Amino acid sequence: MTTETLPLDPVSYELDEIDNDRGFQSQSSALQIEGRTGNRWGLHASFMTDTAARRRSFDGMLAAVKGRRNRIKFILPGYTPAGSAGGTPLLNGANSAGATSISVKGLALSTSGIWLAGDYVTIGNQLVQLAGDLDSDGSGNGSVGIWPELHQNYSDGDSIEVAAPYGIFFQASPAKRPENDDPHASTRSLMLEEDVLA
Repeated sequence: MTTETLPLDPVSYELDEIDNDRGFQSQSSALQIEGRTGNRWGLHASFMTDTAARRRSFDGMLAAVKGRRNRIKFILPGYTPAGSAGGTPLLNGANSAGATSISVKGLALSTSGIWLAGDYVTIGNQLVQLAGDLDSDGSGNGSVGIWPELHQNYSDGDSIEVAAPYGIFFQASPAKRPENDDPHASTRSLMLEEDVLA
């Protein structure tokens, strides 16, 4: 399995939360939700293919991905974190698969709002969104909730990508071809799903 990088930036994209929770409804209509691991991102991206060069680039990437066989590295285009993002963040201690929060070290000392709720970061190859604000203490440490939960175990000192967060995805369905297979259509779309084993 190989991982391809997109040759074109999308003109638009939307990340969707795909949860793996399970609901149970009793005869009295009471609803209980069981939280389970396996939560992940879905991604819909549209690309401008209004020139022959862009169409060839897009179609070449699809050929390299080979349907669901290979993976696509999707870097959030034009992304800027809302927080101040000071320091060189690293995981602090072991962070286990299934964890819904992370411990971080290497942050700017005693700083509020280093990362803000809604910011994205990448740990390993996993894209996560912050569920709260991250403030650092006098040693440059902090912790924050994330979604989705960690898909694998991480070690002390593993790096965290803040400036250009990305995720590893596979095609959830075949790429949308233009209506009537018009080779000159101006946009093409991809439906992707996060690879939780990347």
